[in-house]
Amino acid sequence: MSVCQKWGISTLSWNELVFNELVHVEQENETETNISAELITRLCMGQKLSMAKKGTSRKQPTKKVATRGRSTTSSTTVKTSVRKKRTLKPSAIVDQEPSLLSKSEQQQILSYLLKGGPPVAACEKLDLSTTSFLRTFTEEESFRDDYYAVMSLLSQNVLMAFYRQAMEGNVSAQTNWLKAMPPPGWDGVPAIEHVPLFTFDETLDELTDDELLNLARAMEIEVPTATAKSGT
Repeated sequence: MSVCQKWGISTLSWNELVFNELVHVEQENETETNISAELITRLCMGQKLSMAKKGTSRKQPTKKVATRGRSTTSSTTVKTSVRKKRTLKPSAIVDQEPSLLSKSEQQQILSYLLKGGPPVAACEKLDLSTTSFLRTFTEEESFRDDYYAVMSLLSQNVLMAFYRQAMEGNVSAQTNWLKAMPPPGWDGVPAIEHVPLFTFDETLDELTDDELLNLARAMEIEVPTATAKSGT
């Protein structure tokens, strides 16, 4: 029994039904220009295609395009939101009062300064806060005195190196040394007070007997003793 006899329709009506169904499917799916042989066979066998089967059997490019757009937009939105959160996140608390350095930390700072390093480098080396160093320097008098003592020692090192250059004949070093450390009476510097000098006899009169004996031995002078006087 043919399909037309089974459904009670004419061959012309069946052909028109098949044609309309094919046109309807082709209009809904514009991207698919080739109708599969399976679809034609199902139509010829008289199987009515429902919209649900059509939706599952064919691809839906519109949904795919929409999915791509949503995925791209969503990924961009997520990245933007994460970037904003990172920007707005505070990096540190700036209004917190710095703590004072402990005695051990103070000694570590001073030891580093004695090697010629600046305070900022010492704080970075020891992983200490510079604001804590400044607060300790301001409030701790003992630490401040130790700091100045260290700076004085370092200045003496520079002064001695400068003096050695002057003694080795460096004219520029000699000139700068006399300007920085002028001797008494040099270039307006007040001279030392005059100390009255004693004559040799006056000096001897001020010495005790033991001092006179020591002076005579140092000068290799034979001093007569009481035994020698009695023997003569």
